[in-house]
Parts: sequence; structure tokens; C-alpha cells
Amino acid sequence: MSLDVTSFFAVLSDPTRMRLLQVLASQTGDQALCVGALAARLGVSQPAVSQHLRVLRSLGLVRAERRGLRVHYLLDREQWREWHHAVEQFLSGVTVEREPSNAVSCSVADAARGTQAEQSGAASGQEHTSGQERRGHHVRS
Repeated sequence: MSLDVTSFFAVLSDPTRMRLLQVLASQTGDQALCVGALAARLGVSQPAVSQHLRVLRSLGLVRAERRGLRVHYLLDREQWREWHHAVEQFLSGVTVEREPSNAVSCSVADAARGTQAEQSGAASGQEHTSGQERRGHHVRS
């Protein structure tokens, strides 16, 4: 399975899936939980849990095991370690450059000039008009 880090982040962007992973990770050994138990712990419906489990299984993060009449789910710890390693590699290759300090002051200065222009226009009684209004087109708000 190829590990696409963007898919990993997309899957984990859902708060319910994050909580679901936390519940499964808190289980020790080969302890597994059925959909009903997971739904009760998370306070969401069983169909919602099933959908989230399907998404987590698509990345291999969760395994399903039939135990009697029910399917029980557990975190695939080996796959979790592989994803953890892939994310670490991805993040180690990302460098964030610091913005020059004058970039912030320029935008603040530009904003100040814009505010001054608005104030001087209002003081002289001029109304702000759009380009369409200046060309004779009426613009409705």
C-alpha cells in the first residue's frame, strides 16, 4: 500500500474519526470493540461509526475481525507506525521560511494609507463609487 500523506491528513481532519482512533488506541492487546460499543462511547449513531470505520479501514488504520455474530474493530498498530513514519518523513522535508519583517510593516502601512484615503474622501463629502457606478451602471446591493 502506497502511503499518501495528504489522504492521511484528510482522513484525520474529522474530529469524530480522531476520537474513534483514540478509543481504539486506548484498547490493550487484541481488545476490540463492536460498532455498538464504539457508538455508545462516542455518542454518535451506529451508521455514523460504520462510515467512519470504513474510511479508517481504507487507509489500513483499523482492522475488522469477526467474533461470533459481530464484527469487532481494533487499531492496526503496525500500520499506524508506518503512517507515523511517513508523516515524519513528509514533515522533515518541509521547510518554512520566515517572512521578512518589512512584509508585515508594508501591509500595515498600506492599510493605514487606505484608511487615510477613505477618511479624506468622507471629509470632502465624496462618496465611494464602484467602477460600474462611475460608468453609469446602477449596481444593486
